[in-house]
Order: sequence, then structure tokens, then C-alpha cells
Amino acid sequence: MGSTRTCHVNRFVLGLGLALLLAGCSGLGGSESSRDTAHTVTPVSVEAPATTPPARLFPPGVTADGVANVDRLARAHRETLDNRSYVLAISRTERSVDGEVTRTNLTFRRDGNRTLVVETLPWVGSVRYWYLTDDGGYRRSEIDGVSYDTVELEAGGWTARSVRTMTRFLPSGDATVETVYRDDTRYTRLFSSPGARPGVASEVEGLTTTAYLTPAGRVEHVDVSYVVRRNEVSLSFDYRAVGETTVSPPQWTRRAGTVDPAGRNSSTANGSG
Repeated sequence: MGSTRTCHVNRFVLGLGLALLLAGCSGLGGSESSRDTAHTVTPVSVEAPATTPPARLFPPGVTADGVANVDRLARAHRETLDNRSYVLAISRTERSVDGEVTRTNLTFRRDGNRTLVVETLPWVGSVRYWYLTDDGGYRRSEIDGVSYDTVELEAGGWTARSVRTMTRFLPSGDATVETVYRDDTRYTRLFSSPGARPGVASEVEGLTTTAYLTPAGRVEHVDVSYVVRRNEVSLSFDYRAVGETTVSPPQWTRRAGTVDPAGRNSSTANGSG
């Protein structure tokens, strides 16, 4: 494995946090997931034209120019998820100047204090799972066999980190703000033309963002595209199945539970375990 790929793998070590979505080898990070389109917000058809919403219909922190108060919007977003289960899929594709395409899947399933995380890197044949509670959890890695270990990560911290990462991309000015409808549900759509964004690495070029927000302020879907060091990157955040997601301890945690808490006796198997 070359140094570039090694850097991509290291960037997605969950223990380093979602903040690395904005760091790492190429200035910005991310993942790509195979999304369930039945639950994904998609642009409305041309037969349902978008309209500019009156100020009283803007989500918290949003104005006719974009996101005026990102902290207020982030707080409203978190409040729409308080005491509710959900799935968050963060997806990324990168196409290099020589045509190489790398994709990564990162999916969080949150239910109460239980979170199941699945990370897939198909281009290196790696799949990892985390089952986390507020007291820590377990990890299962499928790379040249199957291994298990314990982790000192708290499930609750990922919500705040993912929100901070996602909201960095939202346009704060000169955005197109419209009302759109999908399945009789109203959304505020934010669109920004290619340009720079505060808090985003300076080497990023042509940054374009499209976001869909519920009236209460949940940022339900964000699509981002940009160029960094001549590589084309697409990134998305997708919240779905809110209030409809259940998470239980996977069977593999029974085997992981035999691992020494310090990870010194990580067990390895060739089967699914």
C-alpha cells in the first residue's frame, strides 16, 4: 500500500474523530456510502418550482442570504434529534488526476446511548464496526481476517462532532435560499455557487454546497463538491430514519467482550466470528 492510501486509511481511524473529515492527506476528508434513496431527500422535479420563503419560515439561524448564525442552527439541529433515534451516513468519493477513484462508507446508527458504526473502504478491502455506549465499546475489524478489541470512545460525542463538521460547509452569505417540497414536506434548500468558505482549508477550490433543512432546523442532507490539489471530491451528509432506528448489541460483541480492556489480547479469527 502506497503512502497516499495509507494516509487515507489513517485519516478514517474513528478514534481520531470526525474532525479529520476536514484534515488529513487532501485538506478535507470524508466518506462515501451506498445510500438508501427511499429515505434520501432529493431535489424536487421541475413541475414543483422552488420559491423564496418569507423570513418567518426560515429555519433557526437562516436568512435570505444563507446561514447567519451557525451556532443557532447547529443547536436547533441537535434539538430535533434529542431523544430520537436516527441514521447518519457520511459519504465521500475522490477522483485523482490520474483517474483513480476511492470511496468510503461511514454510517452511524444511533438509538438512545447505543451507536453502531460501520466503516467500509472497498478499495482496500476493509470493513470495521464499532458498537459504542456512553461507557465505551467494542470494535470488529475485517482486514486480512477478523479481529476484535475494546475501545474507549463515547457514543454521545459523535453527534456534536459530526454537526460541527457538517455545518462548516453551509453557505453563510450569497447563497440561493428557496422553499422546496418533497412528499408534501417543506424544506429550505440552500445552494452556494463555487467559492471559498470560512473554516475550510485554503487549498480547496470550487467549493459548492447544496443543503436541505427542515423548518425546525434539522440539516437533513448536505451535498458538497470541490477540487483539492487537482483531485475532484464529492461529499455528503445524510440524516434519515429519524425516530425509526433501533440499535442492539451485535452478536460479535460477545466475542469482543473476552478481549482485555487494554486491547493487549485482541482475538483474531478467519471467519465471521
